[in-house]
Amino acid sequence: MAGEIGPRIRAAREAFRGVGMDQKTLAARLAISSARLSNWENGKHDPPPDFVARLAEALEIAPRWLSSGEGPKGEARLTPTFPAGLSAVKVYGTVSAGNGNARPFDEDEVYVPNELARSDYGALIVDGDSMNPLLFNADVAVFKDAREGRVGQIVAACMEDGSEWVVKQLQRGDDGRLVLASLNHGYPDIAVPYEIHGYLVGYYRVEGPERTIRYNPYGLRAR
Repeated sequence: MAGEIGPRIRAAREAFRGVGMDQKTLAARLAISSARLSNWENGKHDPPPDFVARLAEALEIAPRWLSSGEGPKGEARLTPTFPAGLSAVKVYGTVSAGNGNARPFDEDEVYVPNELARSDYGALIVDGDSMNPLLFNADVAVFKDAREGRVGQIVAACMEDGSEWVVKQLQRGDDGRLVLASLNHGYPDIAVPYEIHGYLVGYYRVEGPERTIRYNPYGLRAR
C-alpha cells in the first residue's frame, strides 16, 4: 500500500546520528528534489524499489527495516561518499530511451555536479535500454539547449505532435535523411517528424556509494 515507507524515511532522517538530517541534505545525497523526498515522506508516493537501498545507505539503516518495518532498524554501514559541489538544474521531464513511454515524474529539479549545472542546461531522466551501453535506465542525462545537432551526437527530441520525448543518436539514414537511432540495435530508427531540443553534454549515474559522471562540453558522441 502506498505511503507505508514514508513515516520510516522521516523517522530515520530525523534521528540520523542523533542530530537529524534536513530534507535538503538527504535530497542532495540522493540527487533528487526536496519536493520528491517530501512526497515520499508524506505518503503521496512510495520511492521506486531501486531507491530503497539508496535511502537505507544514505540514512545508515537496514534496507529490510526501511522497506517492511521488520527486523533491526540499525545496520553497520559506511557513509556513502558524494562529490562536493552539487547544484540543482531544471528537469524537462522523463525522456524515453526505449519505447517512447515516459513514466510519471514528480520532480522539477535534480541535483548534478556543478560542471553539469548551467542556466542553458536541462536534465532528463532516462527510461529504458535503447541507448545501452552509453545510457542506462534512471541515468540523469544533461543536455545543452539547442534546436539542431551534428551527426553522431546524442540528442533529446520531441515528436512534432508533442506525444513523446526520446533520447537518440542523430544519424543519417540510407536515403540521406537524418534519423533518430538507438545504440541498442534491437530498436528501429525514428524518421517521423521530430524537434531537437538539446544535445547531450553529460550524464550522471549512481553506482553504489559512488557516482559516475561523464562530461563533455562539446557534446558526447558514442564511441
